[in-house]
Amino acid sequence: MRFLKNNFLAFSSAFLLTICTTAVLAQSDTLETNLNRKLFRPQVGLNTGLISYYGDVGSLDGLSKQSQINWGSSINLISPLSDEFDLKAFVFFGSITQEERLYKGNANFTTPIRMGGLSISYNFNHFLPVGRIIEPYLSVGISTFEFNPKTDLTDAQGRTYNYWSDGTIRDISETAANASQSNLLERDFSYESDLRATGERQGLPYALRGVTMPIGAGINLRINDFFSLNMGTEFHLSFTDNLDDITESSNGRSGNDHFMFSSIGLVYSLERQRKSASIKEIGYDYKHLEFEDEDSDGVADIIDLCPFTQEDIPVDERGCPIDTDEDGVADYLDEDLMSAEGTLINLQGGELTDADILSMYQTFKDSVGTLSYQKSKTSTADIERPSVKIRDRGKGYRVIIKDTDELDGMEISRLLSISDIKGSESSNKTTYFLGDFNGLEEAYTRKMHLDEINLKTEIVFNDHGEFEPIAQSEIDRIKESTESFYSNPDQTTFRVQIGAYRYRLSKDIFHGVNGVLVITGQDGLTRYISGSFSTIKEAAEHRIELLLKGFEGSFVTAYKGGKRITLQDAGAKVSKEEKIDSTPETGGINTKFVYYTIQLGAFSDRVPANVLGKFFDLKEVRPVRSSSGVTKYVYKTFEIRAEAEVILKELRTGDFEDAKMVGLFNGQIISLEEADRLKSE
Repeated sequence: MRFLKNNFLAFSSAFLLTICTTAVLAQSDTLETNLNRKLFRPQVGLNTGLISYYGDVGSLDGLSKQSQINWGSSINLISPLSDEFDLKAFVFFGSITQEERLYKGNANFTTPIRMGGLSISYNFNHFLPVGRIIEPYLSVGISTFEFNPKTDLTDAQGRTYNYWSDGTIRDISETAANASQSNLLERDFSYESDLRATGERQGLPYALRGVTMPIGAGINLRINDFFSLNMGTEFHLSFTDNLDDITESSNGRSGNDHFMFSSIGLVYSLERQRKSASIKEIGYDYKHLEFEDEDSDGVADIIDLCPFTQEDIPVDERGCPIDTDEDGVADYLDEDLMSAEGTLINLQGGELTDADILSMYQTFKDSVGTLSYQKSKTSTADIERPSVKIRDRGKGYRVIIKDTDELDGMEISRLLSISDIKGSESSNKTTYFLGDFNGLEEAYTRKMHLDEINLKTEIVFNDHGEFEPIAQSEIDRIKESTESFYSNPDQTTFRVQIGAYRYRLSKDIFHGVNGVLVITGQDGLTRYISGSFSTIKEAAEHRIELLLKGFEGSFVTAYKGGKRITLQDAGAKVSKEEKIDSTPETGGINTKFVYYTIQLGAFSDRVPANVLGKFFDLKEVRPVRSSSGVTKYVYKTFEIRAEAEVILKELRTGDFEDAKMVGLFNGQIISLEEADRLKSE
């Protein structure tokens, strides 16, 4: 029995360590991809229930035992570590009372329990559907508690209980000489005696505290967005045998004193969703329309006067950060939230001193030669928002392929035969690379593979777009011990060529198409290739997706050993023979996906209120958000350019003199010239 208990404790400890490690790793792995995610807010819970005692009293092979109703309560503070794991801090209060009638005796005790601890729970989100009402969970933790066991040895008059073999309680021992003069007593169930001062352990005090490992299971029943009903059980594996003062050394009884808490309670969530502002609140009633809210401040983008507001910053009904003292500096940046009206302030909202003003005067006097006046008040509208620069978010060792400006057909086939090649475009130039790898050894083996197919390469370390060359000494250090395990001449890579064009297409044409490689060859054609697949079935399915997006000229190609091969050689059954000697200009685009539209304006920050009103009057205005952060507002769509020109003329003679015609492909804005060219093909 002791062997089983010890092994169970060891297993529980290992289980706790594993869950803690998994939770930390899961949180670490998703940290970079959730930098902008709202911080979790905790939940508060209150539980009450019954305590069941598992110790020596009640297991002494006595005549009978009496289990008392032991109540307990806990207060819990719960915060998610990830989607699957929660961390709970708790305090627990309760008491345990237990009795067992022995032959010529009685074992009884009561003790309060005061506990505090931590536990981690797992909610099965890996397997169960999101949004479910009932959420089961398992938990394990660690806690420390205090206790103070008492026993009932005397009645209210201080007379000691003597238990006779006939089942009575008397004031004299059954074996005493004057036993015939004894009087019957009744227990008052007042636990007045300290167990540490009685029995065989008298004079041997012990600490009135211990440690438990709570292992639990239960369910959370969601009532609404704020409240949940919790029902669960926690078995506390105790590491002390002193709750009932019966130990192996004192009574020959082995094993610690454990207990279980079965409870029901209410959990209240402190998470709050920002109230979505209705367009009607600022004078417009368009509740039947749905608008995006990119910064999640509760104000739709189309009426948000301060877009890109940081998370958790309070905003007003127009989406701008709250400015309590109306000094032009939002509260979250304001050093002084109670600036007096008319006070000159700096950019941090603090009052400008005479020395500050003098310094500003001298600075401007020296720099321009005449006194200049600086605005003392700033607002969100005064500060020009920098354009969003999309940086390389990768980090690790990268193998860059060199000398790719003018590629012949053979070199293009070598590139496309590499299944994990990637491309990074800047200033109409594409850099091809492999990575980013966690270790230099892995990057070096990939470099060896590329060297084998006669590609010139270089290893660099990429730190979110900042590239640092790797010293030759570092490469030499691992050169002898590293073997190329990536070189596989039998590997076939399938790709889908979207098209080969005499001109370069805009990036917006390929919005929503993942993994697009842009390769310009010596023949003057710019090739657009999408995807990398190990089977022709996957490539064919991807080609169908491209056809549905309007790329009706796309086709599947195959590469092996640094060369392009026919689909027949790749094991596919085709209806006609494939020729790969040259790449003709291909890549028709379905003109049904190309439209004309009228762009009314483009805004990088806010939409002026008067312009916004004009947009609403037109009723068919919609925003199109570009990757650079600029929102362009367009009006209607037209299949024929002449129809758009008529409407454009009307708008320019009215309130929209700066309106212009642009193209649309798959819902993304393209230039008018590109739309004309696509329409004419």
